[in-house]
Amino acid sequence: MMDVQAHFTNGFALKFRDNEFVKNMGFNLKDDVESYGFRNFVKEMFFDSETDMLVISGVPGREQQKDAAGKTLDGRDRKGGVLPSWLMSQSKKQLNELSGSTRALCQGNLAPNHYWNKATNSIDKPALLDQMDRELKLYGIDSWKWYCHTDPGQSGGGFQLDDDNAAWFYEESRKRGMKLISVHKGYSYQSRTLGHLANPKDVEKAALRNPDFSFIVYHSALKHGISEPEFKDPKNFDPTTGDFEWHKVLMDIKKRNPGMTNVYPEIGSFFAPLVLANPLMCMHGMGKNIKYYGADHVIWGTDCLWWGSPQWAIEAFKRFQISDELCEKFGYKKITKEDKARIFGLNAAKLYGVDLTKQRKAFPADVMSRLKTAYVDRGGQRNNAAYGWVRADD
Repeated sequence: MMDVQAHFTNGFALKFRDNEFVKNMGFNLKDDVESYGFRNFVKEMFFDSETDMLVISGVPGREQQKDAAGKTLDGRDRKGGVLPSWLMSQSKKQLNELSGSTRALCQGNLAPNHYWNKATNSIDKPALLDQMDRELKLYGIDSWKWYCHTDPGQSGGGFQLDDDNAAWFYEESRKRGMKLISVHKGYSYQSRTLGHLANPKDVEKAALRNPDFSFIVYHSALKHGISEPEFKDPKNFDPTTGDFEWHKVLMDIKKRNPGMTNVYPEIGSFFAPLVLANPLMCMHGMGKNIKYYGADHVIWGTDCLWWGSPQWAIEAFKRFQISDELCEKFGYKKITKEDKARIFGLNAAKLYGVDLTKQRKAFPADVMSRLKTAYVDRGGQRNNAAYGWVRADD
């Protein structure tokens, strides 16, 4: 079980855990700073769920490289926002050293518009390359995490996966051996002025021009979250076709390019909210992801601990199935146990180069497993356990 979209924060309470859909499930989650912290992250992700391995996933932020005197900063002094690259790296190392095995990987937040020369209105290439080398060599990141619709470097705009600045970044990253791009697409409300840049239309050219790179498209490009008023707008979802905003754009890319194999839809804050708020939409979304991209290209992520422990989402996907009616009408396939195993972690493990044989031997005997066993034996329970209806034919 490998979750590629796992978050905590550097001392920020974000109000996600108080979301309406979380309350509607009967969860009573704390929404204070401690609840978003690393200690609770370990508890909810590892002790309170079946997650074996995770990727600490970036939240957009730019590290401060030097102080006023020109001295290079380190660690916490670099700041960097809600979940900076230095903190993801530090936490990855702590988790793996504690466990005695590789339980965590991490992403790096650096993106093409993070260090900007305002005089020339172009990338500050020396500063960006310095940060690139730092994140790759010192932090040991395992993927980039990009948010095209954000501008922490105050460049005056966001960027696109297929623009010239991104092309230069790919080349420099390629030279250094990093060819995995995890990119947020969808949830356009996060930026009033740049939200349109979260449209996945730029994935196509980027993937075709860089066939040696892999692009993980987070949220499967779901444009509107279930708590947004626009989610209920009839224009958002067409039940006669099963299409919905921006997800269709991602599906059309694959339809136009059936031989393109380096794009992977990720389902964090896609599958789990949809299976609750609109099961029909969820069946279409998962059906199309698998129909067009293949069960070997769909990647498991949950966006937790934003929604508490991910166990509820894990259990929902174990039970999830696409109806016979939709399979017959739209050409979807039933999701097999083998498909679910791929989606739950085998696909991500392959992308991240995880040695499954080694990990399967290491996990049962490592410190994390022993700590979890002791926690459960003492009566430890997750604080978002809820009980309700399940399929009668399960």
